[in-house]
Amino acid sequence: MASFRDSETRAGTRAPRLRRGALGVGLVVGIALAPFVESCRATTGTDVGNGVVISLEMTGYEAPPAAGAKAIQLSSGVMVDELWVVTSRFRFHQGNDCSVDESEVDVPGPLVADLAGRGFIGGPRDINRTSGAYCRLKLEFAPIQAKDVPAGAPAELADASILMRGRRSDGTPFVVRSHMGGELKLDPKSSTFDIPQGQESLIIGFEIGAMTKALALDTLQGNPIVVDDANNKAALQDFESAVKTAGGLYRDGNDDGALEPAERASGQEIASGGP
Repeated sequence: MASFRDSETRAGTRAPRLRRGALGVGLVVGIALAPFVESCRATTGTDVGNGVVISLEMTGYEAPPAAGAKAIQLSSGVMVDELWVVTSRFRFHQGNDCSVDESEVDVPGPLVADLAGRGFIGGPRDINRTSGAYCRLKLEFAPIQAKDVPAGAPAELADASILMRGRRSDGTPFVVRSHMGGELKLDPKSSTFDIPQGQESLIIGFEIGAMTKALALDTLQGNPIVVDDANNKAALQDFESAVKTAGGLYRDGNDDGALEPAERASGQEIASGGP
């Protein structure tokens, strides 16, 4: 695994923006009742040049979309009420040779994202980098300590890196709690992806349907169904493997912080995870 070193965090220079919560067909669905959320922007990074500010957000979606309300209803009938993910660091790897290790960090963590709702707690992260070709976005999952769990995230997230709660198609509740660590590398379909000069809004999207399908919930017993290190461990391993291939990097064309169907249509991702 590549080693990282913490980078200096700098104050953001961009004004806050309103982010839209989608309640329905789009399936970047907010759990909160408020249709808009004001987000504070934090700017970090190790490379300050004349190029680009990358605005990075994270969310979840289902493909193909299905209708839902105040929770993500998958086409399988599964309802996902909460999906929390903890990441410890991000790095955009510039150039066309990703065999060379980069140890610096663009965004230090821990960062907590609500994939079934508002994305990163605290809003998107702005990263100062130079424009040009990039060959990889690398992020790392890591359990979060209880003292670092931010306001708005559930206390049950402590000592975990992923927490999912929902209901099976027959209404049986389930909870998934993972301590998964390690890197996720999002690589382009060709050798590189381009980040132009100015400002570029990007979203890391995770296909929630693929993640829940890996659980094979219909084969599991319990009320609630519990998937963790002590219960249904094989299902947990399949779930964690699916997380690594469910992620993709997309351009947020209208800079609204939401990953809309046209933005995540087949072939629109600029980088994706692999096994």
